[in-house]
Amino acid sequence: MIQNSFMQKVFLTMFWGFCAAGLVQFYRHMIWKANEEINGQSAVSALYGDARPVVHPARR
Repeated sequence: MIQNSFMQKVFLTMFWGFCAAGLVQFYRHMIWKANEEINGQSAVSALYGDARPVVHPARR
């Protein structure tokens, strides 16, 4: 059985951590853009009242 050295474990942990962080940022960006497309404004401006909400006509 092959045993990993301590440095291999450290580098593998860092690698998978960066991969996981990249995926989280990617999906976070996708959700943020979808929210802007649906609501017509950014979430930050909606929270702090920097912009007026865009009123969309109701669907019939």
